[in-house]
Amino acid sequence: MEEDLTTDLMALQSQLESTLVRVQANSTTLQRFQVFEKELLNLNALVEMVEYVLTTQDFFDLDYIGICLIDAKGELENYLSEGGFDINNNPKLIIFPDEKLLQAKFGRSVRPYLGAYKTAKCADFFAYGKRKPASVAVIPFLRRGKFLGTLSMGSFDPQRFVDTMASDFIEHMCAVVGVCLGGCPRIEAVARESLFESVFSNI
Repeated sequence: MEEDLTTDLMALQSQLESTLVRVQANSTTLQRFQVFEKELLNLNALVEMVEYVLTTQDFFDLDYIGICLIDAKGELENYLSEGGFDINNNPKLIIFPDEKLLQAKFGRSVRPYLGAYKTAKCADFFAYGKRKPASVAVIPFLRRGKFLGTLSMGSFDPQRFVDTMASDFIEHMCAVVGVCLGGCPRIEAVARESLFESVFSNI
């Protein structure tokens, strides 16, 4: 009887310790997201936002982070180039000519993909070197029901992103990034009388 009670207590203690570890990990993750969002919201220029997101790989302890943007008329690419962003030397920014690829990959559910790297599902969203990520998160940016692009996150750890994990933090972060990326051309248009004031007007 005492042995059974001791075993139960040890099991409960182990569960409690595991729960505390998860809570602490979630708290750390939340703090990182909050810092990320605060920094992003303080930026006004599209170039600054893209550069900032692309440099947060180490901040989130990832092996890859990239952005894909839809640029139907080629205006966004010119806009970035005019702002000093070297697209040719930043392969982790991928430009799509339309939203057909995203529609085909995500459909109407627009649910993020979290799980093992699968070439057919993921290759279009990653510009990697010789080593592919083992697990990935590909989360679409949306504005008024239209695709703006995706945030692509990758890790060599196969357990970093799995299809059973909660994606609340990541989806919230992508919603913030999508709003910022979709809105900042208008901010610059007012400040600089940009020719690209209507880049996102049809989105």
